[in-house]
Amino acid sequence: MNRPPSTQVVITGAGIISAIGRGQAETLASLREGRIGVRPITAFDSAPFGVRVAGEVPDFPPAELREDPGWRRCDRGTLLALVAMREAWEEASLARGERPPPPPNRRACILGTTLGGMNRGLAYLEERARRPPGRARLSLLRDYLPGTQIDRLAAAFGCEGLQLAISNACASGTHAIGLAARLIAAGEIDLAIAGGYDPLCPFTHAGFGSLQLLARDGVCRPFDAGRTGMLLGEGAGVLVLERAARAAPLECAAEAAPRPPFPPVSLAGYGEAGDAFHLTRPDPSGAGAAAAMRAALESAALSPERVDYVNAHGTGTPSNDLMEAVALRTVFAGALERLPVSSTKSMTGHCLGGAGGVEAVISLLALRYGVIPPTATLERPDPACAGLDLVAGSSRRADLQTALSASFGFGGQNAAIVLQKQPGPGDRPGPKLNPLPR
Repeated sequence: MNRPPSTQVVITGAGIISAIGRGQAETLASLREGRIGVRPITAFDSAPFGVRVAGEVPDFPPAELREDPGWRRCDRGTLLALVAMREAWEEASLARGERPPPPPNRRACILGTTLGGMNRGLAYLEERARRPPGRARLSLLRDYLPGTQIDRLAAAFGCEGLQLAISNACASGTHAIGLAARLIAAGEIDLAIAGGYDPLCPFTHAGFGSLQLLARDGVCRPFDAGRTGMLLGEGAGVLVLERAARAAPLECAAEAAPRPPFPPVSLAGYGEAGDAFHLTRPDPSGAGAAAAMRAALESAALSPERVDYVNAHGTGTPSNDLMEAVALRTVFAGALERLPVSSTKSMTGHCLGGAGGVEAVISLLALRYGVIPPTATLERPDPACAGLDLVAGSSRRADLQTALSASFGFGGQNAAIVLQKQPGPGDRPGPKLNPLPR
């Protein structure tokens, strides 16, 4: 079979919800101010777990979803994804019929998650323990499986092509975006809604606590000498990806005053690699993480010197941050000292399967608005992370053209994507993402 030519894949819409904002506008304001979204947990009783704070989305779900008969019985994770998807669909000028979407069978919905509808499953088990045998509501399980969630979300946006849930630990959202872009580049689909989502859940809070990975002092300090661990978060980040030929100019979504359309941003590269090292601990050599970042740069046909910002995985655990520093030195070498690096998990908490999607949208906002987000809690950089230009405390202004967002998960699941602002008329065209091999 002949392989179609490489196709430029562009981002036509983005949606985000996390502890630092509901939508692009709130999120951008938080990034500029270095606002930390960690707060006491209200979604469940955290008293048994020691650490009682997380990056929780406040006042969620909103009243319109609690009262909507089509969505009110859905899991918290489904609703987080729905909110982000609606914003992305709206920005892509598809919600009000401003431009026609491709045929339903040419639209895909690819989302990463680690929990799926775990909260609904827990609710079912709690009912079984409280009620007489056979009286627990089976309806609680209708939104339990990730595949069922994706099916429901895809249907809401008329996606009748590929519907796929990816569960590759904390790299799930990044893998989902990268796979979607490759399928578009290969000519398999014309449009994809891709990203990641995960809710807060007592199951994961207990699990990470048992591994002694949660920050004992309730502060996530990536790359800081005083870091004691990570904090969990929740949220969703999704992108609408399309072939460049279909893309429409995008008006500014996060500013009150109108301004010229954004320069298009392409999903220029994607890479993945595995550690094959340990169930939970990253390979100290950083080999798998470095391989994923190199693959993303090669896919984008870019040298390391062309990257202007790295949104690091940066969990705040001692082992991850040291591994990531080694991997960044391996990939970027001499270019690293002038390359801004930050971990926005210091503000959002770790959104697990949703982290890659949330951080992809944050990287997009950085490119659009020339704002480098900070590691808001960083005060004393770990000497073992020397050589990195760590953006500490507050954001920076800069004219950014290219950003790399990295995600590294349990089991050695490593993924990275490259986002690149495209040139204007008369400039050289940007790179085309290499499609899947045949």
